Amino acid sequence: KMQTNFAERIFINDSQSITAPNVKIIYTFPLDTYYLGSFNRVRDKYSDELISPVPLKECHHQCQEDLMPHLKELAWKRIEKHLVAEKALEELICLSGGLLRDLVKYMQDACKEAIRNNSLMIDQTVVRKVKAKHVNDYYRLFDFQKYGDAVRVLQDSGARPSDELLTPLLTNLFILEYRWGEGLWFDAHPCLKEVLQRWNQR
Repeated sequence: KMQTNFAERIFINDSQSITAPNVKIIYTFPLDTYYLGSFNRVRDKYSDELISPVPLKECHHQCQEDLMPHLKELAWKRIEKHLVAEKALEELICLSGGLLRDLVKYMQDACKEAIRNNSLMIDQTVVRKVKAKHVNDYYRLFDFQKYGDAVRVLQDSGARPSDELLTPLLTNLFILEYRWGEGLWFDAHPCLKEVLQRWNQR
C-alpha cells in the first residue's frame, strides 16, 4: 500500500507522464489521495472511480442486512471459517464501517492478537482488544476542538460538513463517504463514534 505522499507524487505531480501512453491502464491509489484538493486539478486526466465503503446502513441509519453476508464471504476468502466466530466477525465488519481496507486490517490484527493469546479462534474477547486499539488510535488523532462540533452535527442531523472541514475529515477517515445507487451521504467512522461517546461521558 502506497503512502499518501508517494501516491501524490506519482498520480498528481507526474500525472502527465503516467497518462501519456496510448493504452488503457488501471491504476489504484489510497483513498485519502482521492480527497486531496490537488487531485481535483488533474482529475480530468483520469476516468476516476471511487470505490466507496460498503453501506451497511443507509443514509437514514437503517441497517442493510443483505450486505453483511457479502463482507463475511470476503473475510472467509482470507481465513478459514472455523478460525473466527461468526459474531466476532460481524463485530469486526461493523467496526470497519464497510471500509474494506479497515476490515482487512482489523482481521490481520485479530489474527495476531489470537496468536499472542494462544487462542484457538478469533472470538469476541479478541475483537474487544482489537477494537480498543483502533478506538484509542482515533482518540489520539482526532482534534476535538477543530472537528468535534461538525461531526456531532453530522451524526445528529446528517448535515454535510463545510467544504473547509469535509476534506480533512474524509482524508483522515474520520468520516466516510457512502454511495449507493444515486445516493451519496456521509457518516462518522464507527471507531470515531466510540471516541465521541467516550468524550461525551467525561
